[in-house]
Amino acid sequence: MIWNHPPRLITDLSLAMVLAAATASPASAGPTLTFIPGEGGNAGEVHWLAQAPGASVTIGSDRLSVGLAGERRRFDLRFLGSQGATSAIGVDPLPGRASFFLGDDASSWRRGLSTFGGVVLHELYPGVDLRLEGDATALKGTYG
Repeated sequence: MIWNHPPRLITDLSLAMVLAAATASPASAGPTLTFIPGEGGNAGEVHWLAQAPGASVTIGSDRLSVGLAGERRRFDLRFLGSQGATSAIGVDPLPGRASFFLGDDASSWRRGLSTFGGVVLHELYPGVDLRLEGDATALKGTYG
């Protein structure tokens, strides 16, 4: 799915319909989304991961993708007309750390990654930044 709207019309990327199915109590906000640095360095690659109970969000320089635990389908949002953010910076540091131990090769394991309450995609469009944050039931995007 491609969301084809100019950025000035999108003020809240509420994904409550997608995330509420994965949470026990959609009426309550629940814990803050935890944003973790990803691997990507090129357009279309994963720059950040966001985790909520039962759901995950991957963030690239020009797109978002949301998936529910146990589901093969994902909700994809691409920012049309964007050349991709020039950088993605974590904001609102959280106290926890994240580690990924995938496979047998210890050199590819990622340990002690900082966690954040949000991320800012700088220059998603010329002169426009996008700040992403949220809780277990909604992902909010604010343009500035």
